[in-house]
Amino acid sequence: MSANTSSFKNLEQLFVTVRNFQTPALLWYSAASERIELSGRVLDNWVSKSANFLVDECDLESGSPIDVPMGVHWRSLVIALAALRVGATISFEVDSADVLFSFDSAVVETSDAEYPVIVDRGSLAPRFMGEVPAGALDFCAEVRAFGDVYSGFETPVPSRVAMGGLSYSVLLEAVSTQIIALGEELGSASAVQFTAPAVLTADYLIQVLAAVAMGRGVVILDPTIQWDQAKVEQILAQERAVPLVS
Repeated sequence: MSANTSSFKNLEQLFVTVRNFQTPALLWYSAASERIELSGRVLDNWVSKSANFLVDECDLESGSPIDVPMGVHWRSLVIALAALRVGATISFEVDSADVLFSFDSAVVETSDAEYPVIVDRGSLAPRFMGEVPAGALDFCAEVRAFGDVYSGFETPVPSRVAMGGLSYSVLLEAVSTQIIALGEELGSASAVQFTAPAVLTADYLIQVLAAVAMGRGVVILDPTIQWDQAKVEQILAQERAVPLVS
């Protein structure tokens, strides 16, 4: 970790740092040990595509609320990071936002959101593989059409809430603090596995942001699968990853 990656003036600086890494940022494992690797640059491309989708298809803007009640998945992380890039305020519960993302058709179908968005859990699903709920947007089918560069970045008001009751300024401070802690805990490890919560949380997202901003990979094992401990240890050894309790 270079000396200037322990603190960031704004989110744009953080994302610039992430996209300069060619090393793995997210390492997703699912059924039959399917492995998806996103480098820092590729992660930034997906975040940019998703941010463009949020702005153009969902009318999301800086300060807008967005509901992301989703389990841990590389796609849900991309969506949450894209919401931060737009400068939105994220709730990880079904609240009353005009924009809602979910893997669950039932959640989308019963939502009062103006822009309900369904997301397929398949690692590389080209579209939602079930029946898209009436009035919903299909994230997997539509996001690929958007550009890899997000040019609409608006620096959020530092005092505005980003997620979990944390303002954007406090979020950046939390990421910087986490980077220092991880630097001591990870040593020479290339990656880290954080304990995945049932649903995305602000704390988990801060840990992920800190790790990828350091150029370390985050190993994510599909939480819907019952993993054999021996297999988990094999994966962590292969990725030179350290498991840490969130």
